[in-house]
Amino acid sequence: MIFRFSRNQSDRPSGRGWLSPQYAVIVTANLLPLAGTFFAGWDVGSLLVLYWMENIVIGLSGVCKLLVFDFHHAGAEAMAYSVLGVPFYLAHYGLFCYGHGLLLQKFYLNVALSSYLAQGGLWALVLALAVVHVVSFRVDFLDREIRHLSRDDIAFGPYKRLIVLHVSLLLAAAAVTLVPWERSAMIILIAIKLGFDTYAWRRGHSIPA
Repeated sequence: MIFRFSRNQSDRPSGRGWLSPQYAVIVTANLLPLAGTFFAGWDVGSLLVLYWMENIVIGLSGVCKLLVFDFHHAGAEAMAYSVLGVPFYLAHYGLFCYGHGLLLQKFYLNVALSSYLAQGGLWALVLALAVVHVVSFRVDFLDREIRHLSRDDIAFGPYKRLIVLHVSLLLAAAAVTLVPWERSAMIILIAIKLGFDTYAWRRGHSIPA
C-alpha cells in the first residue's frame, strides 16, 4: 500500500455518531442557507443554484479521488493514465452540469443564472458546502472508501448524486410552488437536502475502516 491513512480502531476518536464533529459540519453547512432565506431575500431559485454549484465542487472532488485512488492501488503509471483522462472526465461531467443549469434556467429561475451568482452570500455558502466535501474526503475517503470502493464507484458516484438528489429537488421545487409562503417551501427543500446528505454520511460510515 502506498498510502496508509487508516488508524487502529483503538486510535480512532470517539463520537462517530450523530454528535461527531463531521456530522456537525454537515448540519451547519446545510442550515446556513436559512440565513439567505430569511435575511438576504433568497427565493427557491437561489437554493437550486446553490445546490447546482455544489455539483461542480463534487465533480472536482471526484477528480481528486480518482487520482489518489489510482496512485494508491497501482502507483505512478496508473496515476499518469488517470491524469490524461481528467480532461475527458471534466468535460463529460461538465456537460451534465451545463444541461442541469439550462434546465434550471428554463423552468425554475425567475432571472438569469448570472444574477443569482451575484447574489449576496451565495459564494460563502458554496465555500461552506465545499468544506463538507473536503472533510468527507479526508475522513471518509482516505480512511475507508479508498480500500473498499471500486474505481467505477468513484467515477460514477458524482453522476448518481447529481441525478438522484437533483431530480428529487426539482420535483419537490415544482410541488412546493403550491405552498403559499415561499419561505416554507425553501425550508422544505433545505430539509430534503439535509436528509439526503445525512443518508449519504451514514451510508459512508457503514463502510468498514
